[in-house]
Amino acid sequence: MRIFVRFILFVFCVSMFSCSEKSPREVLLLKEYDSLTISIDYPLLPSYGKLVPYKKGNDVYAVGYNRHLHSLDFINLSGGEHETMEFQREGADATLVPKSFGILDSSVVWNDANGIVLLTMDGKVFGRVSQKDILSPEGRYLIKPKGVTNANYSSLGVNGNEVFIPLTPQSSRTDVCIGKVYNVDSREMTELPLEY
Repeated sequence: MRIFVRFILFVFCVSMFSCSEKSPREVLLLKEYDSLTISIDYPLLPSYGKLVPYKKGNDVYAVGYNRHLHSLDFINLSGGEHETMEFQREGADATLVPKSFGILDSSVVWNDANGIVLLTMDGKVFGRVSQKDILSPEGRYLIKPKGVTNANYSSLGVNGNEVFIPLTPQSSRTDVCIGKVYNVDSREMTELPLEY
């Protein structure tokens, strides 16, 4: 019984000393911050599933796909006018809804259900690469990653006049590259030397 009383007394003393002299929490003021206010109106949307950056001259844009108008909206972050680039739904210049897209200096690279579509800045198609050409040789690659991915997963990377197309191997082979690079100027597709 004596040991129990000493133990209780010890716990009481420890708890009393540990609760004293707590430092008060303080609220710190944010001294500097940067914000950007952009006025948007029809036909621009209040939100986009994906935005990609684009620079034209001194203006910086955030570019998003407008699903209602089948267009790309160029939202000027530098304070200038916004622009909209509409695409055709039918005919020789028709494009499907993009899975992803990238903006080059003077063209748009568009990945849809049929493959890669190369578009001028006024929405005209000047080249197409089929999924069959992207996935060749057959049986080695998948265009979509396996398993669960983020809904905002981008499957195109743009650098200069080259487009990186990441690919997923169908099997656990070790000689499968991580993707292909399509050169827009020369219209050539090469595998990256990096392997899984």
